[in-house]
Amino acid sequence: METLAHSQRPLSILHLEDNERDRLLIQETLRDAGQACEFRSAASRAEFESALESRKFDLVISDYSMTDYDGNAALRATRRADADVPFLFVSGTIGEERAVESLRNGATDYVLKDNLARLAPAVSRAIREAEELRLRRASDQARHDAESRFREMASAIEDVFRVCSADGGRVTYVNVACERLLGRSAAEILSDPGGWFATIHPDDRARANEAIRNVVRGGCSRIEYRVVRPGGSVRHVEDRIYPVKGPGGNTERMVAVSVDCTERKEKEAQLIESQRMEAVGQLAGGIAHDFNNLITIIKGHLEMLEGRHGLPPSVCDAHRQIAAASDRAASLTRQLLQFSSGQVPHPQTMDLAEAIRKLLPQLRPALGSEIEVIEPTVEEPLEVEADSGMLDQVLTNLAFNARDAMRTGGRLTIGISKAPRDVRDNSGQPGRAAEGYACLSVRDTGTGIAPEVLPRIFEPFFTTKPVGKGSGLGLSSVFGIVKQHKGWIDVRSEIGRGTTFEIYIPLSSKGSSGVHDFKSAHTRGGAGETILLVEDEAPVRALVQAVLELEGYRVIAASDGHTALDLWAARKCEIQMLLTDIVMPGGLTGVDVANRILAERPEIPVLYTSGYAPEYARKRFRVGPEVNFLEKPFEIAQFRRVVRQLLDGVPA
Repeated sequence: METLAHSQRPLSILHLEDNERDRLLIQETLRDAGQACEFRSAASRAEFESALESRKFDLVISDYSMTDYDGNAALRATRRADADVPFLFVSGTIGEERAVESLRNGATDYVLKDNLARLAPAVSRAIREAEELRLRRASDQARHDAESRFREMASAIEDVFRVCSADGGRVTYVNVACERLLGRSAAEILSDPGGWFATIHPDDRARANEAIRNVVRGGCSRIEYRVVRPGGSVRHVEDRIYPVKGPGGNTERMVAVSVDCTERKEKEAQLIESQRMEAVGQLAGGIAHDFNNLITIIKGHLEMLEGRHGLPPSVCDAHRQIAAASDRAASLTRQLLQFSSGQVPHPQTMDLAEAIRKLLPQLRPALGSEIEVIEPTVEEPLEVEADSGMLDQVLTNLAFNARDAMRTGGRLTIGISKAPRDVRDNSGQPGRAAEGYACLSVRDTGTGIAPEVLPRIFEPFFTTKPVGKGSGLGLSSVFGIVKQHKGWIDVRSEIGRGTTFEIYIPLSSKGSSGVHDFKSAHTRGGAGETILLVEDEAPVRALVQAVLELEGYRVIAASDGHTALDLWAARKCEIQMLLTDIVMPGGLTGVDVANRILAERPEIPVLYTSGYAPEYARKRFRVGPEVNFLEKPFEIAQFRRVVRQLLDGVPA
């Protein structure tokens, strides 16, 4: 007789048998086989079903035919109580046909009473199979739980996780994050053998292929490439791909994590652009400084010629042309520093229509002959308080923006009008301009701006132009300048019909009489006071010295800081004012010279001049906001007035 394998604890067996002799024989047979057993005996339906409800058993043994109970009913009751417990029929009357039916109904096995030698092996096999089933189900449950946790985690993370075939060509699993990145569902990617690869930008596929080949060889890859969404938009992806190796060391599949790095790439591009603009700003500062020195010489000599009588008309006309060109050049240098130095407006009262008419002759050639420019017509002058250079920049940027929208030509209409009193104030400024607003409109017949793009057009660095064709700063600078002038911008656009920008600027409350004419203002001249002049540009130094001496001042001139300090040491008792440029050769700036002189004579008036804008000079050379500063190019009349005021003890 086959013996049962000894377990660590006795088998708990529920035994349904209404014949006491058979019950004892069956139990004795199992004990003789070497298996420790604990039997719970039942001779009726009530006893059997009560036992099933009371506890779990390792095995159920049941007769098939009993006086008040049926074996099939016992099987059904057992399966309701415990679907997995082994159930054996031990019967002398079951017959082969009923035995096969019982197996189909869920019985584990059957043993005939006249062949109990088979009982122990049948019980042993039933217990073993039940244990294997339990372990298999536990393993399946653990695997199911692990897969559920994995899918839950993969669905929760924002990055794309995917599993690929050994050659990397087919995606066998991808989480739902792929839809956010690719604009395609996971089902689409899985159903297409080349679904993922097809989304990669054509220019980047060769690099992506090389990265996959590296993983096939057993390495890891980290690559950045672009993917194209169904609508044509492009996203940047950082892909990390790892091999999953089998027992033999070969790559059986790949796993990859894809991160949407579009925002990072955009910020990197913005940083590069910002650094480029900073470098351009530094260059612009130097250019503006040198140009302003040249313009100072031109404007200074022109103003000195103004007082001469008897000049031929042709000379007078040339004088006016040169003066206008020098004013325009001065305006252009201020524009160079608009972004680099955070230049603040220097407003003056001006006729808006006249300011635009002065700009148009230089603007038309830049727009090209294909674009017709309609000049503004106004019934009455509209005077605003504005920085002329900044206003030129606003109109120039809007005109160039319109030109780019009219590649095959079109019409650019510039309009000027007085805004209605009830116009909606979108300036965001506290209070409302008492005199109302002037409206400068720029309308083109170009391609128009898409509705989804329109809200972003004033964002710094935002552009719809190809790489290298636009910095994204034109409209943002327009927005910033208008805000600085306490105004606002309204935009209307229609695809295929064109775009209209309306610039609202407060009207001047001063009127034309509010502008002070320094040229006609009378300023008392010098009375022999001695001024130490420090200027490294010889033509500028000669001009300033000539102007001062004509006014009756005595001038001690120096070309650099070291010479200036030597002259100060020798003649400090007679010097009554220091006039110095800020930028000097030889390691000593004008600020350094002034600080040393002020340390000895704090009361001496100091006037700084520079081709740099005041804000730029304060930032670069640490010039305090309280000092007297005259920006080049300056008007001679203004210069005379400031020098006189400082010598008279009046702050300039």
